[in-house]
Amino acid sequence: MTDQTVKTGQYIVSLVRSILKNEPSPEKPGDVSFEDVFRMSRKHMISVMTYTAVKTLQEKPEEELLNKWSSSASLNTAQSVVQLSEREMIYQTLEQHQIPFVPLKGCIVKEMYPKPEYREMSDLDILVKRTDAEKLRPVMEKLGYRCDSFGIEKDDQYAKDPFMHVEIHFELLSQDEVWYFQQHEGYSAAIMEPWTKARKLSDYRYEMRTEDTYLHMVTHLYKHFKGAGTGIRQVTDLYVVDHACLLDREYIDHELQTLGLSEFHEKIMNVLKVWYEDADPTEETDAASAYIFGAGSYGNHSVWVKHRIADMKKDDPSASMPVMKYLLFRVFPPYEEMCRWYPLVRKSKLLLPAMWIYRLCYKGRTQMNRAVVELKTVRKIMSDQKKNGKR
Repeated sequence: MTDQTVKTGQYIVSLVRSILKNEPSPEKPGDVSFEDVFRMSRKHMISVMTYTAVKTLQEKPEEELLNKWSSSASLNTAQSVVQLSEREMIYQTLEQHQIPFVPLKGCIVKEMYPKPEYREMSDLDILVKRTDAEKLRPVMEKLGYRCDSFGIEKDDQYAKDPFMHVEIHFELLSQDEVWYFQQHEGYSAAIMEPWTKARKLSDYRYEMRTEDTYLHMVTHLYKHFKGAGTGIRQVTDLYVVDHACLLDREYIDHELQTLGLSEFHEKIMNVLKVWYEDADPTEETDAASAYIFGAGSYGNHSVWVKHRIADMKKDDPSASMPVMKYLLFRVFPPYEEMCRWYPLVRKSKLLLPAMWIYRLCYKGRTQMNRAVVELKTVRKIMSDQKKNGKR
């Protein structure tokens, strides 16, 4: 992580703070460029907040960059308006068709920011019962959504141009996440059996307790933090929820302890205290902040690749070629792993070869950029290993 990335991230956090706490926006330090601030803001999906702060500065960016920033913020604000409108329409339609549902994550947190558009999001997340998946599909299609994935992956995905993407979840945690927490003897009914804890708001609309929404956010953040990394927006969400609501901290601490996430949560809380509460930074908070600044909203895929290869080496220290083992794993994941990613495979092992082909074709078409990054990262790791072997 470069010093320049850290300096840019620190200034962005100070801009976000000014918006969240209604404080004057700090002027840009001389060793930070507005171009870097703009690029990182977009990468972390917080360009609306940073533009709102930047346009109040005495020393503003050059007109061309400011206009570009304004356009990005306006587009994200328009997307937010459409998302809120579509959200209500979907909720009403689910009620009419007697499909129980629970709004998740961004759908809830958006309302806790000073303005909904400050909390940018790429999709709407809604929890429904798996038994209602078939009933839901024609309902969504009648609303103008196309079904991009159905009954194959851990959630069903719907889209409507130009802005809308809806993920229909059947669990809060994917099977591999459940497996991870079970391995660590962690269990939380609110996270692993959310319907048993959801509160009824109307005949078919339910809600999670704010504390349980917070727990879901922490577990989701942990997954990304330990994988590809996570960005400023996701970490800031915890601060916003914590300060918008009076939370039952004793309950949250107990559940986090049960899940084995107390230490991770404390680390993130310490980062947030440095960012937004004037706490003194430590070596740990500096390292965590630098990691977050370099990740972007959905993490850095090359970081994920390195973590997976390192984990494979850790699990099998005798492996002489963990990179080749990783590549084989990625092209032909074992049955247990495919079951976690694609629940359909659980019906029969005979489906495994067909799902390998589906995965290669679908991911190759929809995630080509990630595949390119992955191959470049693997090639660099192999090159570094070769150089170290010659020394």
